[in-house]
Amino acid sequence: MNQFLRFIFLLILLPNIIYSQDGSNIRYVKSEDLNQNLIGKFVHFDFYNRSFLAKKIDTIELKINQKLIKFIEVRKDNGHNNWFSGQSLISEDKTLKISKFQIRIFDAKKIYVTAFLDHLKNNKIFKSELINLFIPRNKIVEILVDSKQAEITKILSYAAIGCTCAQWFDKNKKGENEYFYLEPLNKNLINANKLWDGNNLPLTVKVTGNLISENNYPEYFTKQYLYKGGEKGKIFRYNKIEVLKK
Repeated sequence: MNQFLRFIFLLILLPNIIYSQDGSNIRYVKSEDLNQNLIGKFVHFDFYNRSFLAKKIDTIELKINQKLIKFIEVRKDNGHNNWFSGQSLISEDKTLKISKFQIRIFDAKKIYVTAFLDHLKNNKIFKSELINLFIPRNKIVEILVDSKQAEITKILSYAAIGCTCAQWFDKNKKGENEYFYLEPLNKNLINANKLWDGNNLPLTVKVTGNLISENNYPEYFTKQYLYKGGEKGKIFRYNKIEVLKK
């Protein structure tokens, strides 16, 4: 009888053991439950079939630099300790890796994202870039959200210095000016880069978002900018903005 009771107890306890997320920093959201609160979040996508517990690994074709590339899901998910950084997409030839996506905006049919793309050689990253693309919603069964992602709020002033470089700055811990490029998450936000009219200084904004690159070109840079000696820099992408001084 005691053995039977122990067996029943284990049957009751087993689902809690399997599906508990005690060590996880992933929040799971069904595709149909996508909402405005996920705009700006770092995510992974499960395509076609739910890959929880790595029961089903799928592939997806994404257009990268005008070329269709097939990616394979990498899911390190044991149902208990599931880390966002352990998930990714790897190209079939193992030369490209998408470490995460950021949701920018969505509609009934598509999710518009930025892919954080690493170029690999001998399994090591030699180049990283940000690629904007869209993904049909009917290909996504579940969204894996980085539940520990913390937004940052900064008060930045415009420098108006004579270079094609990052112009927004604040003071770092050493008291030195730290410069940033500012990018709005989507077109529904005020574009900070259009606030300076050539004369209106001081110009100060309060922005909330995330640093998405330590050393890259902002997405509004064109070949014309680069030909003029455009410099790489830190890119801060904001989803909230308040103009404090104009």
